[in-house]
Amino acid sequence: MTAPSMVRTQSAPPSPAPPRGGWFAPIFGAVIAMVTAATIALAAIAPQLAEGAPSDLPSGWTMVFDTDLTATTSSWEIGVGCLSESKGLLVSQQQTGCAYTPSQKTDYLSQGFRLDATLAADSNVEQSQVPELKAGTAYFGIAPDGTYVLTRSGASDSEVKGDALNWHTNGFTPNSIRLEWDGPGTSLVAYTNGYKTAEMPFSMSASSDHKIELGSGSDAQALYTHVTLASASPQG
Repeated sequence: MTAPSMVRTQSAPPSPAPPRGGWFAPIFGAVIAMVTAATIALAAIAPQLAEGAPSDLPSGWTMVFDTDLTATTSSWEIGVGCLSESKGLLVSQQQTGCAYTPSQKTDYLSQGFRLDATLAADSNVEQSQVPELKAGTAYFGIAPDGTYVLTRSGASDSEVKGDALNWHTNGFTPNSIRLEWDGPGTSLVAYTNGYKTAEMPFSMSASSDHKIELGSGSDAQALYTHVTLASASPQG
């Protein structure tokens, strides 16, 4: 008598794996989108997180001048590389710059100063706009992409370089710069568009060069529309 054959039960085929990325891709894409949005938002608000430029003058300071350069350029040394135009004071190619004439005889700087300058939008000049502010031995220059240098003349070991995150680089928005030193024992501070950009240790003696000058970089231009100077104690 033949033994009955064993019947092998056929197992069900394995379930197919869910398509890779079926749920992962949308979630991953959403995370990337959120990170990108957060990065853009942070870049937009980062400049506003910096210290704002003070609006009030320190006690005892006086306003030396507050000049609209589209209306008048009196007291500024017009010459080669410094032209008075209807749009403002145009400095070209680091020739001689535009010096404030009285500063060559009067000390407005050695006890403290605040120099503010407003620039026309970059689209108003034919070359790259690279403004340079000089107040005695203090120097600040900035390129169209926001890269800057803050230094003391003749002291390359005492310079600060970086990127001004709030510098307007679209070519159609005016920019502003402030150089401020509150006197002996304080730092020299540079502000761009109303917020602190850089600072460094600084000192200036009564025997130092006290000339104030609006300049531009080599093979570049700068068009200044307004300039203001406040001083701790002007001295003749």
